Order: sequence, then structure tokens, then C-alpha cells
Amino acid sequence: MTDEITPITEAPSELRSPGTALDMNAMFQAAIEKGPDGVEALERLFALKERQDATDRKASCYADLALAQAEFPGVVKERAGGHSRKGTSGDGRTIVVGGYASLDDIMKAITPVLVKHGLSVSWDRIPEAEMGLVTIECVVRHRHGHEIRSRFMGVPDDGGKKNRIQQLASATTYGRRYSLVQALGITLLDEGDDDGQAAGRPASAPMTEEQYATLIGMLDSTGSDKGGFCRFFQIAKPGDLPANRYEEAIAILNKKANS
Repeated sequence: MTDEITPITEAPSELRSPGTALDMNAMFQAAIEKGPDGVEALERLFALKERQDATDRKASCYADLALAQAEFPGVVKERAGGHSRKGTSGDGRTIVVGGYASLDDIMKAITPVLVKHGLSVSWDRIPEAEMGLVTIECVVRHRHGHEIRSRFMGVPDDGGKKNRIQQLASATTYGRRYSLVQALGITLLDEGDDDGQAAGRPASAPMTEEQYATLIGMLDSTGSDKGGFCRFFQIAKPGDLPANRYEEAIAILNKKANS
């Protein structure tokens, strides 16, 4: 006489509630009592629950990120850099044209919004790959466990009289700043902007030396056609890329590098 085995066809209530602590001993005992088919069915249910929980965590993360993005303030690039200059806004104020926003500026502006929506950020430095590129990965973590990652690659900053450690530190800070901007979709504004267009900034404002070095490093490391790059941006050579399109170019190259 053969005992009839009744397979598990429905997940116990604990499994149907994502995030609920499970009585693992009770679950395994129930599966053992139902025989091999019960254990196999239980394994499938656990796998299904894990996939569903991951989907739920991802959806929750993107919903909160969308709310956060709607509340992020535009961060003003008010710090003077190597190629910045003084200008005049429409209302007569003296402003910095072609400046930059530091990582501290950005974090100070967005941290309250991140905390409000259960988001946090950290960075990992990926070991140096070919051509000595510095790769920084920004990790955006949500309170329910989902992560969003964005990588930025650049060359060590050998401008000035920096030693090797200082070169890497400078490139790391730069990478943290722009990987964060890419991951969260943060808007950086020139001082005096009210519509995304810099007041008084010429359209052909040049890149900084650091930006140019990073751009060339990215073009080389991704094997990009420089002629095609120039045609796309309607410039004669990569060095002619205007500063106001630098972030767009780097985002395209990073996407190519990560594909």
C-alpha cells in the first residue's frame, strides 16, 4: 500500500507576506511530513518569494527616488575653479561663471531629502583597471534593501605638483561627485541660473584641464571613435567640447563603458 503524498500547492501565510519573519523550523517540519514533494515545493516557494520580494524592494526604491528627485534643489556651481571667471547676473550681482559645486555642497543640499525618503549613499573604489583609470562606484541604498549603482571612470589628476597619492585623492573626489550626480539625476546650476542657462556665460566656455584629461581618458578606454564623437557634438576636436556639455559627454561614455 502506497501512502498518498499531498504536494504543497499554496504558500503558507508567512510566505505570502513579504518582510514577515518565518518560523523556519515549523516550515521545514511541515515539508518533511509531506515527503520529498513537500520539500521540493517548499524550495520553489522560497525561491518565488525571494524573487517577489526583490521586485517589491526595487519598485519601492524607485518610487521613493522619484519623490526625492522632485524635491532635490538645484545645486549652484558657485565655487571658483581653474577656468572660472567673474560675471554679472541679470540683476547686476557679481557671480562665478564656469565654476563647480563641491561634493560637500551637493551632499549638504540633498541629504535631508535622502533621509526623508529612506535613501543613503556611499562609494566604492574599484581597483585600477587598464590605462591607470580611477573607477568610482556610487551606491544608492534604499531602506528596504534595493541598491542603485553608478560608475564613473577618470584619470588621476596630475595637474600642479601633486604626488601620486594626491592625484588619486583628487580623482576619487571628482569621481564621487559625478557618480553621485549621475545616480540621482541631480541638477547643477551655474550661479545666476533660473532656467538652466547660465547668465552671461558664453556658449563656448572651455573645459578645465581636469575635465579634458578625463574626457580623453574615457574616449581612449572605451575605444570611441573621436571623429564620430566630434561630429555628434559638432566640434572640430575633443578639446573644443564646451564645458556646458561635458557632463552630457561623460554620461554617454560611462554608459558605453558599462554596457
